[in-house]
Amino acid sequence: MKHRLLFIALLFLLPTLASAQEDDADIAYLRLSSNFSVPEIRGWDIVAENETVLFSREDIDAQIYVRIVDTLDTDLAIDASIADLNQVIIETDEPIAEGRIGRNNGTWNYRIFQDGDTSVTAYALLQSSQVYVVLFAEESPEYQAYHLAIRSIINEPSISEINTAITTASNEAIASILNTDFTDEPSATRNPVEDNSRWLEATYENDITSASYLFDGIVYVTIVDGNPDITAELSDAFDSVFLGFVITPDNSEFLYLGLAFSAIIMLTLIGSMALRYQNIKKDMLVIEQLAEKE
Repeated sequence: MKHRLLFIALLFLLPTLASAQEDDADIAYLRLSSNFSVPEIRGWDIVAENETVLFSREDIDAQIYVRIVDTLDTDLAIDASIADLNQVIIETDEPIAEGRIGRNNGTWNYRIFQDGDTSVTAYALLQSSQVYVVLFAEESPEYQAYHLAIRSIINEPSISEINTAITTASNEAIASILNTDFTDEPSATRNPVEDNSRWLEATYENDITSASYLFDGIVYVTIVDGNPDITAELSDAFDSVFLGFVITPDNSEFLYLGLAFSAIIMLTLIGSMALRYQNIKKDMLVIEQLAEKE
């Protein structure tokens, strides 16, 4: 009886195992591709295909692009992602800034390009034999925008320490992109969201604006040269995609292993039941023969 109950339970288990991956991927608030997930951002047009997601805003000539490239070279992955954006033309191979930043999901290499009115910021993460790219591109003559991540570890910070850390990181980012001798203090600062002291917008001379967000020991700095009105918006959009980027685990090997293991158990049970049945038939035959002799 126990064997029959176990056999029935395993039969019900099989469809559950087969559908496990689909249930985990059904997240309503994310745009999903086959291998990664990104949050939607309001006010941007979204085109999501197999291994790419493209956010675009025609009014500010900006795009945020996420894709997977089958390569071990992060620079090649970035170049391939830029080439995907037909309207974005970068004729130089030399970035104006490059580096790497360690996050909880791995180490991201970044490269920033500037060519005329076009600027591109691209982050790339190597995982196994694939590179995940999160890229921002704009081609507006009204502004140039760049996104940097600056490590800044502070323990149990107060609001003043947060502002100091963010301002220091913002100045470092501006110096690395626009002017190596930049040491100016901001002429004005504000929190784009009143209850978020870790997000600070700063205005400098010469139409330079930064919007910086402190998260998990890293300051994510968006720099806009010209058109300061969109700085916080670009910061929010890029940081939402970059920080909300989730690599979807590929559990297919474990799924197949579980199915194989379940199949082996069921075949073993079926074989055991068949063997027991044959033994019972033999025992019954012996009993009948003994009864006839008596």
